[in-house]
Formats: sequence, structure tokens, C-alpha cells
Amino acid sequence: MFQKAELSVWDWILFWILMAIPIIDIIVFIVILLSPGTNKTLRNMLFAQILIMVISLALIISLLLPIISPMIPEIIDSFRNIFSM
Repeated sequence: MFQKAELSVWDWILFWILMAIPIIDIIVFIVILLSPGTNKTLRNMLFAQILIMVISLALIISLLLPIISPMIPEIIDSFRNIFSM
């Protein structure tokens, strides 16, 4: 389905509908990336999405870590108190 040289509007609509379904999106994502005949534009878009997710995650972690790190001992103690009952 996504192996045509040019994807139609309906192909793109179907792609975005599949990507909106929670578990199906991961399966479609993997199938598209691992299929050798997949449209290059679609594959490049998925690689760009992966890159954006990795950069965003690294940025969020690097910005939140200084805020959260002083609270980590308190969080661990509260979990110990909850599970020690």
C-alpha cells in the first residue's frame, strides 16, 4: 500500500488514521521502516519523527533533571513508606 512511487491523498489520510490508533501505530511504524519497498518520502518522514522525538526527550530530560533531582530522595522515601505498610 505504501510502496507506490507517489502516495495519493487517500494514502496519506489512511496513514494518519492508522497512526492515530494507539497500538496499531507502533506496528505500522515498524512495518514501514523495515519494508524494503516503502516509499522513500514516507520512510524519511518517519526517520525525521524519530529524530524529533529523541531530541525532544533529551531536551525535556535535560531541562527537568535539575528541578527534579533535589526531590528524588523524598520520592524514594515516600515509595518506601507506601510499600512498607
